[in-house]
Amino acid sequence: MNRILFLLIAFANTYNLTAQQVSDCLRVAETDSAVYVVNCNGKFGIYDDLSEQFLIKPKYDFIDSKNYEKERYVRISNKGKWGVFDIYGSEIIKMAYDSIGNFFEYQDAMLLVKSNGKLGLLTEWGSELFKPKYDSIGQFEGYGSNRALVKLDGMYGLINSEGYEFLPTQYDYIEPESKY
Repeated sequence: MNRILFLLIAFANTYNLTAQQVSDCLRVAETDSAVYVVNCNGKFGIYDDLSEQFLIKPKYDFIDSKNYEKERYVRISNKGKWGVFDIYGSEIIKMAYDSIGNFFEYQDAMLLVKSNGKLGLLTEWGSELFKPKYDSIGQFEGYGSNRALVKLDGMYGLINSEGYEFLPTQYDYIEPESKY
């Protein structure tokens, strides 16, 4: 009996030492009045005052809630890789990119991503519209309806917002449509 009591006390003490308390954390960004990003000893998470629990446990290097009000998603970074989650911890876009841009930088909430020094575009749901392969991707304006200028290995081409390469990257220069 004493041995079982000793094991229970040891387990309880271990749990109390490892369980993260919100009082150990700093509130760093609001998402809703009761839901917010916290920094707990250098690790980021999301805490909900109403349920008094972590929606996302503080284990990430950074959580950016800048787009939360518009899209209800947060960008999360860990070990040099970025992904997108909802505030309940469900992964929307896998943590596989060196960087992820903000929602609404491109039309239709496309996200500019970077991987191994190359750029690509994702839909807001995380599917790759254009795999990261370009050196640069312009905005979808100035080259006709829903087209953007891309550069690959010093050559230019055009892509459209539906995921197609409108002109292959084989041109030295492409003049914007607005010049004519």
